[in-house]
Amino acid sequence: MEEEEQFNKLSVEERCVHKSWKARVSGYEAAAKLFRTIDDEKSPEWNKYLGLVKKFVVDSNAPAQEKGLDAVLAFVENCNAAGKTVNDVMSGVIQKCIAAPKARTKELGAQICLMYIEIEKHELALEELFKGTESKNPKISAASVHIITDALREFGPKVINVNKLIKRAMPLLEDRDKGVRDETKQLLIEMYRWLGEALTPQLSSLKPAQLNEMTAEFAKMEASRPKPTRFLRSQQAKQSQIVAEREEEADEGDGEDVGGEAIDPFDLMDPVDILSQLPKGFYEQLEAKKWSERKEALDALEKSLNDAPKIENADYGDLIRALKKIIQKDSNVVVVCVAIKCVTGIAKGLKKRFHTYAVVTMQALFEKFKEKKQNVVLALRDAVDTVFVSITLEAILEDVIANLDNKNPSIKSEVAGFLARCLTKTTPVMLNNNKKAMLKALVKALLKSLVDQDPNVRENAALALGTAMKVVGEKVMLPLLTDVDNQKMAKIKESHDNAVILVKAPKPAKAKEPSPAPIQEKPSGAKIVKPKNIVKKKATTGGGLAAKEAIAKAKSLIPDNILSKLDGNNEAAWSEYLKFVEQLDVSGESGEITFAVTCTIPSEEASSDVLAIKLNVLKAITNKMSVSKSTLDNAIPDVLFALTNKDCAESASAVLNNFANMTSVDQVVRSALTDEIVLNNPKLWAEALNWTTSSIMKSGVIGDAAFLEECGKNALHQCDLVRNAGLALIGTLHLPPRGSDSSSTRKEKVLRSSSAPKVNETLKADRVVEESSSEKEIVPKSQNEPRVDIGNQITEQTMKDLVDKTWKVRAEVVTKLQGIVNSNPNITGNLGDAPPLIAARIKDGNTSIATSAIALVESLAKAMGPFFKIHVKVFLPPLLKSIGDSKTWIKTPALSCINTIGETSGYKEFFENEMIADALKTGSPATRAELWIWLAEKLPNIPVKMIQKEELSVCLPTLYNNLEDRNAEVRKGANDAVLGFMIHLGYSSMNSACDNIVKGSNAAAIKAILDKTRGLLPEKPVTKSKSQPIIEKGSKSASVAKMAPGSSATVTKPKVKPGSAPPSRTGRKKEEDVDASALLKINSLKHQRAIDEQKLKIMKWNFTTPRQEFVDLLRDQMTAANCNKNLIANMFHTDFKYHLKAIDSLMDELPSNVPGLICNLDLVLRWMTLRFFDTNPSVITRGLDYLSHAFTAVQNDNYVMLDSEANSFLPYLVLKVHIGLH
Repeated sequence: MEEEEQFNKLSVEERCVHKSWKARVSGYEAAAKLFRTIDDEKSPEWNKYLGLVKKFVVDSNAPAQEKGLDAVLAFVENCNAAGKTVNDVMSGVIQKCIAAPKARTKELGAQICLMYIEIEKHELALEELFKGTESKNPKISAASVHIITDALREFGPKVINVNKLIKRAMPLLEDRDKGVRDETKQLLIEMYRWLGEALTPQLSSLKPAQLNEMTAEFAKMEASRPKPTRFLRSQQAKQSQIVAEREEEADEGDGEDVGGEAIDPFDLMDPVDILSQLPKGFYEQLEAKKWSERKEALDALEKSLNDAPKIENADYGDLIRALKKIIQKDSNVVVVCVAIKCVTGIAKGLKKRFHTYAVVTMQALFEKFKEKKQNVVLALRDAVDTVFVSITLEAILEDVIANLDNKNPSIKSEVAGFLARCLTKTTPVMLNNNKKAMLKALVKALLKSLVDQDPNVRENAALALGTAMKVVGEKVMLPLLTDVDNQKMAKIKESHDNAVILVKAPKPAKAKEPSPAPIQEKPSGAKIVKPKNIVKKKATTGGGLAAKEAIAKAKSLIPDNILSKLDGNNEAAWSEYLKFVEQLDVSGESGEITFAVTCTIPSEEASSDVLAIKLNVLKAITNKMSVSKSTLDNAIPDVLFALTNKDCAESASAVLNNFANMTSVDQVVRSALTDEIVLNNPKLWAEALNWTTSSIMKSGVIGDAAFLEECGKNALHQCDLVRNAGLALIGTLHLPPRGSDSSSTRKEKVLRSSSAPKVNETLKADRVVEESSSEKEIVPKSQNEPRVDIGNQITEQTMKDLVDKTWKVRAEVVTKLQGIVNSNPNITGNLGDAPPLIAARIKDGNTSIATSAIALVESLAKAMGPFFKIHVKVFLPPLLKSIGDSKTWIKTPALSCINTIGETSGYKEFFENEMIADALKTGSPATRAELWIWLAEKLPNIPVKMIQKEELSVCLPTLYNNLEDRNAEVRKGANDAVLGFMIHLGYSSMNSACDNIVKGSNAAAIKAILDKTRGLLPEKPVTKSKSQPIIEKGSKSASVAKMAPGSSATVTKPKVKPGSAPPSRTGRKKEEDVDASALLKINSLKHQRAIDEQKLKIMKWNFTTPRQEFVDLLRDQMTAANCNKNLIANMFHTDFKYHLKAIDSLMDELPSNVPGLICNLDLVLRWMTLRFFDTNPSVITRGLDYLSHAFTAVQNDNYVMLDSEANSFLPYLVLKVHIGLH
């Protein structure tokens, strides 16, 4: 007992390495208990044992070893870092445990091996077990094979690599120990359970006696497919869902086996590099004049192909071209026959990977069907059937139809027979795709062959038609065969009855009851604006009209009494001109002419009255007529000049908005901020920046953010006027999106108003930019244009060019496709087999091609509209990867493209097939950060019923993990996204998921975030009862409630601050010390402070490091503004915790006291500049969070920040950002 008490005084680690076996037993038991009680699999406690557990399994004392194995099993099962110990521990287990005399020791050793496989270390565990099979001790070798058999039985061949097992099993069957041989036979039997007949070809190297013995054992086995009984950790999360789906399928009574998938023997074979086996001078020998030499080279190739059923994926282009040349042009039939067999061998060895060469090869084989030698024809049939495995019927449709119309009856007959065989491997979906276009084309060609003079052609055409009828059904086929006579119809039906379809049609999806469409309520006060007089018209001029040309053409359009009097001062003439434009019918170049004439009078030469009318003329023209882009560009500096006139600023802004509606805000901004006239005039430059800022704030649309931010930065080095405008633009770009809850980590409780005026988006939606050879023409877009099928314009050559090795070829074909889409603004969803190839170009190594591919996809989304849904699963994954690209010119277009796809075809398809979840799991930190931000912005606005909850639930592990990611941007983005997820999944669902996913102290932190976000969930509308008191909006006291209509009674409620206890009589003295008034009072002192600073009555808020006198000045100003005493005390306290308390109190009061904030905004901003010079990041982060919400609140109140406020804050903010970046 005394000895045991001494052991217990030692730590667990010390006991585990003690010299006394009893102490080690005590230590192992304590360790096992500890391992099973540690909740956090990443706890630092595990690190103490990483180097010790390998000693547990090799303990020299048998009872201690058994306890040590139990502790190791608990360690591997619960520790996240256990995978690091797999080699050391497995080596000890195999050498000391799995062949031990004690049954419990062997069992625990085997369980440890299987547990390492479960925690995703299956490859390393198998390597150690393979080493065990090579042991000189037959007991260890047999036990290792036994464990491998158990692993295969429990996990299945998708986890345990069967290829490696087969290679290792063959020599073990020759082992001199009977136990090893017996265990190996059991392993082969287990493999046969999973692989079936796919294993038989791999056993060809066995001795006849062994093969007969194994065949007899295989014959005793049941035919049902096994299922895994144990899963990797990564698979366990999905397993319950898979089991439920399979049970549901089994309940339908279709009698099908829903067990494991059949395994192709081809997948078990090792690929062989046949190109390296080609004899020297192979290609020269193929060009030899003697046919025997050519045949000799081909025989060597054929032998290599026969010995290698599976060949390596390499560049076979040169070889295929050489073989094709022989097939087409060689005069020796024997050589041609061997070349055809070589093509067949390559196609068999590559299977689906042969698709690159399939179409060109098939063309040559079809042509060679004119050969009448039976051995050649048989070889050709085998070849075309083998090549067809790698492609679809749609890919060779044109070649099939062309050869069915060939003059040679042999070609027609064989192609029809080939088509019949192809149709047995084709599903109804393939033939019925695109309104049965392929089926109709084939039937039309076959009907022509059905009346051919050659009986073989007629026979095979009937066979193909009968097979097609079997595939799609008589109901679909008979309407296409109305002109067929009874005798031929009987032949077709006979073929229909005899046809055997080799592929199974996919089960139709279960019909779901359509959910009622959500009713979209029109916002109060909103008006639906429909543009009038929208007529689609193209200008005939290549560029905008010059002044002289406009005047010349205007003489035939505008009355001379108006045109001759237009100058900078004749107000009456301009008024007549405005009436004329408003009544003018839209025709030809009327828009171009009237617009150009209007701009011939510069704004700086016009009086204020004339300038106002001139702007109204421009508005009238752009509202109903088409104007070329170059004409708009030329007018932008002139309109910007009008912004400098206070009387005309509003009208000038409206004209620029019209320009933006006809093109885009980006286009107007680019034209304005790259024009030399504007950049050389500080006033115009500042007005351009200010208009851009205003337009973004009104519309909420930010186009090319990188370009706009660059414009703002360029302005920082100019005069104060331009500099302030640039700062305002940069600040606006970083404001949170209107109506979004994802702009910061602390979600605001501020209600955002959506009543701010927006740029007329309806007119913009009805305008389209059309390109001529020299410029883009802005024209109205017809809503009912028929959709064009561009699938037939995407040829096989186009698809080959998309994967060409030369970047110039790839760039040209992407540009060509862009041109096709541009010329057809309304297209169907048919793109043939091109979508995967276009998607591959999104991640092209050449960034220029990648950018063009993204632009192409965006154009396709706009042109297809809702029909783009079918392509989302192809294009979205590469686009999601691109949003994390470090290059702005790829990231920005990718994000824009994703938004365009969502706006045109909806977001439902985004949340299918776990595309979002996969992008979050596998993406880089930059990708995850951008994707979380995007989800935070979009999820709250997507209807809850639109997204399957399972798709979002799959993202929760990554979400919770990223909430504590080491990357700050990822953490912030994940934090912002929590609210969107909670809107769709609910608080309780996310909370329970947190219990299952997150363990230990991390769970508490994440639950705190969930609880904080819970309070920000949108409140459900409460039905008002007639008996409820109604609070009068705008009443002086929110505590006075009026009863229902008809009653004059009122109810007065005491004002109690939420969360505070009722006032106590005994604590009256304490209450007098606490200032319970509003934090920021409404007053009119801000303008006086600005005037005093301008007249230098007080110090200017300008410093490199704040001195104490600036702090004292700010405290005095806040005291004079009658700010809350407690707030002032907290703000100017030396402890940063009081600063946090001040920010929290301001945040709490923000929703209810926006007027007070506006009156004291300059003081709040100046206090925040002082905090920029502190070293505590919590204060700065939370302060910026508060300001983000504060700016949103004052913006929704239509408040425009004063220059003095901006100058006292923005320079220090920019400086802080600059320091943070460097």
